[in-house]
Amino acid sequence: AADDAVFGSVISGRPSAIDGIESMVGLFINTVPVRIRSAKGITFSSLVKAVQEDILSSEQHGYYPLYEIQNHSPLKQGLIDHIFVFENYPVQLHQALSVESENDEGALKLSDISMSEQTNYDF
Repeated sequence: AADDAVFGSVISGRPSAIDGIESMVGLFINTVPVRIRSAKGITFSSLVKAVQEDILSSEQHGYYPLYEIQNHSPLKQGLIDHIFVFENYPVQLHQALSVESENDEGALKLSDISMSEQTNYDF
């Protein structure tokens, strides 16, 4: 069992501290390493709280490119081999489509939507 694990987490790159960031146009996403270190006797609740605190405190550095972080690590590209991505836009798209008016011929209509993404990470 590993007590020290690092994986990549894809973030939006849109910090809430910047006014109007949600209306800015552009691709701001980034992958940042997330390190989880456990120790004998630590409770799951304590571990999750520690991870959350680390993520919140590191949010201000979310703009720093992954390749630069890897360059500063002795593991280089071996620093992470798994990433976690949480995407919520398909739900928003589905909601937008469900309010479409059947009587509006000029409305944008989308159907048979499918998505597929491939990365060079194991998982």
